[in-house]
Formats: sequence, structure tokens, C-alpha cells
Amino acid sequence: MRSRHLAYLLLLLPVFIMRDYTPSNELKYLSIVDDALRDNSWFAFYNHGVAYADKPPLFFWLMMLARAVTGRHLIWLYGLFSLLPAIGIMAVMDRWLGREKTGHDPLTSNLMLGTSVMFLGAAAVVRMDMLMCFFIVLALYTFYKLYTGSSRPRDRWLLPLWIFLAVFSKGPVGLFVPVLSITAFLLVKRDIRSFGRYLGWRQWALMLGLSAVWFLLVYADGGREYLDNLVVKQTVGRGVDAFHHKEPAWYYLANLPWMLAPWTVLYIAAFWLGLQRRLLKGDLQTLFLCTIAVTFGMLTAFSSKLQIYMLPVFPFVAYLASAYVYRTQDSFWIRFGAALPAVALVLAFPASFFADRYVSYELENLLPFRIAFFLLSAGAVVSLYFIIRKATTRGIALLGFSILLTLAVASFGLPQVNYALGYGEMARQAGATAREEGIENYAYLRFYKGQNMDVYLGRKLMTLQSAQDVAALDASGVPTILFVRDKDLTNLPGLADILRDKEAGRLHKYSWYILGR
Repeated sequence: MRSRHLAYLLLLLPVFIMRDYTPSNELKYLSIVDDALRDNSWFAFYNHGVAYADKPPLFFWLMMLARAVTGRHLIWLYGLFSLLPAIGIMAVMDRWLGREKTGHDPLTSNLMLGTSVMFLGAAAVVRMDMLMCFFIVLALYTFYKLYTGSSRPRDRWLLPLWIFLAVFSKGPVGLFVPVLSITAFLLVKRDIRSFGRYLGWRQWALMLGLSAVWFLLVYADGGREYLDNLVVKQTVGRGVDAFHHKEPAWYYLANLPWMLAPWTVLYIAAFWLGLQRRLLKGDLQTLFLCTIAVTFGMLTAFSSKLQIYMLPVFPFVAYLASAYVYRTQDSFWIRFGAALPAVALVLAFPASFFADRYVSYELENLLPFRIAFFLLSAGAVVSLYFIIRKATTRGIALLGFSILLTLAVASFGLPQVNYALGYGEMARQAGATAREEGIENYAYLRFYKGQNMDVYLGRKLMTLQSAQDVAALDASGVPTILFVRDKDLTNLPGLADILRDKEAGRLHKYSWYILGR
């Protein structure tokens, strides 16, 4: 591992170590892993009895292995399953452009990619998207070696294997991105007849054979209904008429500016100058542009949309832009695109003193955040100095490093706000109440992913949907801790009266009550 890659790993690890699991996905994955290990289910996954066919098993296997070996959930260990693929993408792209002698600066390329908001965000959460992206990059790199005659005999088999592993990590996008990109590239090169040389019947037989074994084991583990959910509903359903995350066609175009931040203007300037001046000629640029265009068009056509779905585009955008920047760093527009985020971030430290009044969290120790924003502003000042002196790539790299260092330092302040980021602190306090009172039962009233607090509490939670359910539970005579969102005390008529004088604790936007006594 290169020193720059090790630095990326070490600067982002504190973000995992210091924070709680997010309820939206991470806590849900933990609950799924616990259920899978308990039921010895390796191909069909369930979240509290409900089939979770949304994702293939590879990422869950990694989590299950880590959980089985360590005996507990460790967020920093799970975080490696996002961080290491992110570093792997950088390493593969570095080697790819290095072989082509494009004249890019690896450090600048790494930091442009690694600090782009969407890529950075995907690296800093426990999700399988980065793992899929890694295998997509490997697949396209392997194809390029085959196409240019620089491959080894094993690459003919590695190409279909990488594609299968991309599918096995996240789903059909792992197949569509490399296969459609290769097809588009060969069409542009007017060489589509050679498609079978790279993905011939032997390669398809390998992918289909591995898929057939997978689906057979899914059927054995979860039955026909689960298999239908995995193969049909999660593929056709999401692509044609989404039942989840349905968004309009312009969704990605509207979100790209912040997804590419803080380098949005720099990317635009680099592509404009690079293509206008024809700075890169040859197969590398053609393949990268085909991948970007095909992936963007395909994901735009799909009915189901989320910003993170666009992740496979980012390595190709960042590295192609970086190669353009390397050749045009003295250009006014490149320097302007690099200087713009630096100018904005110079204001981070002074702005932090005015931002306090708008923060809804209770912060007892502001020092980690003050130091972090000071380092960000100081780094931006030095970055501007280099950009003004026309050492643009150095200025970009310095600003990128400052962003990562800021995150590392600020993460030491995260324990203060974990009560608002996840359910861990609430569950800990309520669990202490339950032990003091000798209560073993828990319930929650219809808030988001509340059932997954079983990860913290070690017991399943009963789901309640109405004030009538709460009243019935209270009348049952079974002592139970009930978790309630504060806003439901107002939104549900009669709830506040039922819970009067039963409150046992309160934290942030939630409170818990003792029922059944």
C-alpha cells in the first residue's frame, strides 16, 4: 500500500471509530447479520422476518465473518470493507494511467477522487457500493489490457470473474456498467465484431454458471418467493417502475454539482479544455468517456434513483479530469476552478464562530471542531498560495489533504453528537433503566428502523402502530420499555394522556416510558 493510500485510510478511520451506526442502513445491516448468523442462513437474508432480497450476499458475508471472528460488532472493522475497496480503486486507476504514461500526478488524482463528496461519503459509510465499484474498475481495466494486447492469459477469465463479483456485491448494475461500456467503446472504435474475443461464450458460461449456483443456493435457503424477489422484483422492478427511490429523469443532473463538490467547477473546466484542445488522444480517453456517458445515461433511464448509484462514474471522471489538469494547470480556468473551493474554505474557521447559533446539537467541547476548521482554513490559504504561483496540482493536493485532516480531527468531537446520529446512546440509557427496574421487554412506536435497536438491546422489540396499541400494551400488565418520537406525542390523539407520568427518560427527539405497571 502506497503512503498516500495509507494516509487516506488512517485519516478516515477515526470517522468510523468515533461515531454511532446510522439507523438508515448500517444498523439494519447489523440486525440482518445477527439474524443470518443465528439462523445459519448464508444466501437468503431477513430483517425481522421480512425478506431482504435487496442486496446480494458478498458484503454480508464479510460482515458475518468479522462478527463471527470478533464475537461483536466493530464499526471500524466493517468500515474497512468500504475504505479498502476505495483505496483499491485508487491503486488500480494509478496503475492504469501510469501504464499509459498520461502524465497525471497520482497524488492529485487520488485526492480529487478521494475528497469528491459522493466518493468520500461512500468511503465513510458501511455500504456495499464501493465494493461493487472496485470490481467494475477491475473489470474495465482488465478489458483494456486485453484490448491493447498487454494482458496475461488469466485476464480472459478474470474479466468475467470481476463482472460476476460486481453483481455479487450489489446487483445488476455491476453487470450493466462494464458490459455496456465495453459495447459502447467497441462501437465507437468500429470494432464491435471483436466483442466475443473479450466476452465470448466461455466467459458468459462462467458468469452464468456462477449465477446458477448462486440462485440454486438462494432457492434452497429462501425458497421460490425469495428467489423471485431477488431476480425479478429487485432488477426489473427497480429499473422499469420503481417501488422505491422513484425520481424524475433530471434527478442526477440536478444533484451532480454537489456530488462532485468541492471540485465541480474544476471538473467542468478540465473537461472543457481537455476535449476542446484534444489533450488526450487514444483508447484510454475513449473508454473513460464511453463509461461515463453509458453509466450516466443508463442510471438516468432507470426509474429507481439515489445519488450513490452514480458512484461507478466517479473514478473515470476524476482521473480523466486529473490528466487534463496536469496538462493545463497554468490555464486561468483550471486555476480558477481549483481556487474557488479554496477561497470558500478559507472562511471555514471564522464562519464556525457564527455557525454555533444554528447548530441544534448540544456541544460541551467545541475544541475538536475549532481545531478542525482552523486546519481547513489554514490549508486553504496555503493551497491558494500555490495556485497563485501556478503550482496548481500541488495546491489541489494540499486542499484535498486539508479536507481529510479536518474530518479526522473533527471526528474526535463526534461522540458528543452520537445521541443525535444514531440510536445507540438512547438504547444504552433505556437499557440501564430496564435493568434497574427488572424489565425485559421493549417496544417502539412506528419510528424509522426502530426494530433494529435489538442490536444494542439484545432483545427483539415489539412494533406498535397507534395510541390504541400503546393503551393495550399498558393494560396487559407486562412491564415494557416503550420508545416514542416526541412529535408523535402531538400527532397521535390521546397518546400523551396514556403516557402521562410514565416517562423514564428522554434524549434528543425521543423519550421512553415504562408501561404495564
